[in-house]
Amino acid sequence: MLPRRGPTDRDRANLAYRGTVVTYGRGMGVVVANGDADRTGPDRRRCCRGRRRAKTPLQKRLVAFGKKLAVAALAVCAIVFAFGCCAASRLC
Repeated sequence: MLPRRGPTDRDRANLAYRGTVVTYGRGMGVVVANGDADRTGPDRRRCCRGRRRAKTPLQKRLVAFGKKLAVAALAVCAIVFAFGCCAASRLC
């Protein structure tokens, strides 16, 4: 039995790649590769090497919220610690 291999270049004539627009008809598809393993993966990797993606507005808001939440949590911890020290020494 022959070893199983991916599609040949002849088979690739009937493949739909990322960004393919279908304007009419119906059909079914089978995923043969995705990510860096597909036909356009190496090109994407080479094109986008060293580039940082800009953060979306939601990501920026989540980062700001996370910082505020961390400050609030530290403030609560400091208050609880202070009350604990006061209770231990009976200063309060």
